[in-house]
Amino acid sequence: MLEEELIKEGFTRVDVPKIESGDTTDYYYYTYRFDNGWTLISCANDEATDNIWKVYLDNVDDVEVIDMVELIILMNLVKKWHKSQESG
Repeated sequence: MLEEELIKEGFTRVDVPKIESGDTTDYYYYTYRFDNGWTLISCANDEATDNIWKVYLDNVDDVEVIDMVELIILMNLVKKWHKSQESG
């Protein structure tokens, strides 16, 4: 998916200066935090190949999304699951 699509879906850019990371260059990535505390995290800008960004579900192994339709489905499922947990 494209960087612009992440922004459109409400992802927040996180800038990491090289002095903070110990890397040789600054970089950034995107996050989306759900109300239940779960977080989606994108790859860093220097890891996006041909402007294709990957998104991962934090603390869940093997969840990698590169398709915008799949990302929207995942986001809706997490939101739906959270609502059902709230209502008991």
